[in-house]
Amino acid sequence: MKIKNILPLLLFLTSISFFAQNGKIDEKREKIKAFKVSFLTTELELTSTEAEKFWPIYNAYDDKQYELKYLKMKTYIKQLKDENLKNLSDKEAATLLSQIESTDKEIYQLRDKYMSRP
Repeated sequence: MKIKNILPLLLFLTSISFFAQNGKIDEKREKIKAFKVSFLTTELELTSTEAEKFWPIYNAYDDKQYELKYLKMKTYIKQLKDENLKNLSDKEAATLLSQIESTDKEIYQLRDKYMSRP
């Protein structure tokens, strides 16, 4: 099976979500962030001391995750549009697949780093 056929499947399996419109990304991101904060605040019932420690760590994690999932992967998605995919050589497809796997590994390592923090 050619690598060109595997790339769309790999992207689907990594379950990375992206926003469709550039103009509304920040607005949507802020709304989502506000919902997350509201949900976590309600569900975790943190004391003020716990909240002072939790939110800086959570925000750092969330920002880095956004950078990897949206900003970095966005460049790969552009290369996978139908017209670009048809012109992609096997070598270019292999390179792109390697980049996607590397970014996916970074996302996993980020999650592992923050989950193992005391």
